[in-house]
Amino acid sequence: MSVEEENVAKEALWVKYRSGVSPLSIIGALYAIFIFLPAQIYIYLMTGGLAGIPVGWFTLLFFLEISKYMGRRMTKQEATLLSILVGLGWIPINFIYLAWFRQSEIAHYFDITPYVPDWAAPPPESKILELRTLFHPVWVPVYTVYFASWITVSMVNIGLALFAKEMYLEVERLPFPMVQVNSTAIIVLTGEDEAPLRMLGAVSLIGFVWGFVLYGLPFLHQALTGEYVQFIPIPWIDLNRYIETTLPGAFLGIATSLDAYSGGWIVPFPVVAGMFLASIA
Repeated sequence: MSVEEENVAKEALWVKYRSGVSPLSIIGALYAIFIFLPAQIYIYLMTGGLAGIPVGWFTLLFFLEISKYMGRRMTKQEATLLSILVGLGWIPINFIYLAWFRQSEIAHYFDITPYVPDWAAPPPESKILELRTLFHPVWVPVYTVYFASWITVSMVNIGLALFAKEMYLEVERLPFPMVQVNSTAIIVLTGEDEAPLRMLGAVSLIGFVWGFVLYGLPFLHQALTGEYVQFIPIPWIDLNRYIETTLPGAFLGIATSLDAYSGGWIVPFPVVAGMFLASIA
């Protein structure tokens, strides 16, 4: 290979990195924090964690349209950064639960309250639930332990990820279809091909209708009649009564949330078949 051919090959392999930091991506992240995340917290609490809002995708789709009206197309780097920033949204539901549990009737009944350390949950005498705030000195030990463990676990995950990258990507070159979903979606959404967007719109409409029937109708019926009725069982249709006599200890049910089936359209069919056979075994 001549020197000129080598230079051409090097230029073909050269990756040009572009920054995704822009006013559009920053405004999008702030919009999601102040508009979408409060709604996500509310729905999480109302459904017991069974339903949530894909805040990242809502924000990304919304600002993709905003960028078009501004006369520019959002770049892949901006879309990736916006998706990452919104995905870092932190919901302190577990802290609220721990504070409630330490003061709950269950903890008092089993005499657990005196043995829960202050770094796990605020003490009952702090009346933190009545104050309704996460900005109080009694939270300092809880935050310290949480973030110290989070940093430690993150460092371990990064180290293991680098090791796994060399083993499974560089050496064995195994496919990871679930990881490719986000990158492929960003490439499609920021591209010019309209066919995938029409498919996304159709699937989103189906999901909206199903979600409204599954989660929205019971709350609407309760608001109008005062009675909560589940038209479709949540989170699954329990079929244990049909097998408990012949297969004691086994579980059988049909999930009613579409999230349970979305992964099956992404991973290869042999993997899905193997998971199905393993669940039966």
